[in-house]
Amino acid sequence: MGKIKIIFVNDSYHSGGAEKILQELVNHMPEDKYEITVQTPKEAKAFYKYYNKNINYYQAEPLSNKFYKKNNIFYKIIRKTLMPIERKIRIMQINYNYDIIVAFKEGPSLNYVSRTKIRKFAWLHINFDAQHWTKRYYKSSDEEYRIMSGFEKIVCVSESVKKGLERHVGKLANTVVLMNPLDENKIKQKADFSNQVSIFKKEKISFLCVGRLNFAKGYDRLVRIVEKLEKKTLDFEICIIGEGEEREKIEDLISKRKVTSIKLIGYCENPYPYMKKADWFLCCSKFEGFSTVLQEALVLGKAIITTDIGGARELLGDSEYGIVVENSEEALYCAMKSIIENSEKKEYYEMMTLERAKLINVEKSVSDILLLFERN
Repeated sequence: MGKIKIIFVNDSYHSGGAEKILQELVNHMPEDKYEITVQTPKEAKAFYKYYNKNINYYQAEPLSNKFYKKNNIFYKIIRKTLMPIERKIRIMQINYNYDIIVAFKEGPSLNYVSRTKIRKFAWLHINFDAQHWTKRYYKSSDEEYRIMSGFEKIVCVSESVKKGLERHVGKLANTVVLMNPLDENKIKQKADFSNQVSIFKKEKISFLCVGRLNFAKGYDRLVRIVEKLEKKTLDFEICIIGEGEEREKIEDLISKRKVTSIKLIGYCENPYPYMKKADWFLCCSKFEGFSTVLQEALVLGKAIITTDIGGARELLGDSEYGIVVENSEEALYCAMKSIIENSEKKEYYEMMTLERAKLINVEKSVSDILLLFERN
């Protein structure tokens, strides 16, 4: 019996949380059993910086994408003409050359994969209650439900993603909840790199946030919370690693509120040494499907405080293994104030996260996923 030919379709090969999980999955799939291809619409020049050499790469619609975002009506007409032709040809190639196709993200990737005639799987990462942005790709919820029903399995990355899907699209018979694969050993190794300059002051209680500077991450309300904490003359500091479209807005808010305890570090390829050195890992997100950085903080044995977002209680329980607070500005303020005033909480939760970190096992997570691809 030959290798199973499987292709993963996504809108990007490297950028966000979903892409990081895709890398972990395909890099840990047995190459003696699977012939793996990753397909994206944009050229991936640094593909093999993140993916193993045995993973194949394919750029979809290469001709029409040459005319993407060109401020020229003629170019737009060419692209609009070329794309459906290229897509039809590619889907025919996929039907002929592969055994399994996986849409690794909702929206356009899922729609693309739904047109194929081979075994189909899809991953859902979004919080449908807060951000049901995929509905713009369908005429109605009934159409979205019908298209998703045509997949062999729909993988939800958390129970909250599944429940949100049921509320906004419908209760599908083909859904399953599986934990994202995360290479715990690689994270520990990266955390031991010691060439980074320290970003924390030893005499202060330190919090670290890691995530894109956007609305969902809730950094605007964090600034307001810090303003209130500073008025209590509490001694602490918060460093935020990440870049994004709301950087200027956050900087303006920090300046306007005269906040001095927040430092924007910017993008960092390897945030783990900083994560390891921080006293607390802080997640102030307004919504997420599943927070990968919470998994990473668990692996490093960090004391964690997070809002009640997707996956938080699945990882941390009802604050047994980390502090999970109501997703509101006031609740997060009260919890942070309590942490700063009671330093003994740090040691307790570090002990608890080390115990809970046993839950993170990349081999088991990948094995659970591969069971989906094996026929009964």
